[in-house]
Formats: sequence, structure tokens, C-alpha cells
Amino acid sequence: MKTEPEYAQNTITGVRFRGTFCEYVTEREYWFLNVEMEERFGIEILNEETAAEFLQAIQDERVTAAELQDCLYQFRKQHPDGDAWVEVCTVIPCGF
Repeated sequence: MKTEPEYAQNTITGVRFRGTFCEYVTEREYWFLNVEMEERFGIEILNEETAAEFLQAIQDERVTAAELQDCLYQFRKQHPDGDAWVEVCTVIPCGF
């Protein structure tokens, strides 16, 4: 995994494109649709016409479900008790 999930710094995004579902961990700003953004690999506006080019540009950020589950497992080992674990379970139950 190139980018580790980090609260409020990046996002885990699921994308269904051309019949395939993939997950990515990226900077959250990459996903602002229909907003001009200079630092998005030269793609000013992300929409259905630029999606293929964008997904190709972030291909290195693609992650598997197993990688995300391992992140949750490692987080659980580091935080065996307390509110942090409860918050994670509430926010991303699909990781289990």
C-alpha cells in the first residue's frame, strides 16, 4: 500500500468504473468533482469524461480489501481498548 489511511489527511474511496470496483487511498482533494484543480495530474475537472485518465494516474494508490483489513487489524492491535476502536468500527464496518 503506497499511502496509509490517516484520519483527516486522506480518504479511502471505492470506485465502480466500467463494471469494475476498485478502492484507493489518496489525498481527499483528488475527489472533488467538477471543481477546477491544478494539482490533479493536469486534469482540471474530474467527471465522466476524464475518469479513465484520472484512474490511470492514481493506479499506484489502488488497494485491495485484504490490505485495508490488515490496516484495521494493525490499528486494533495498537488500540485494544477505548473510544478510538469504537469510532473505527462505526465509520467503516464494511472493513470487517
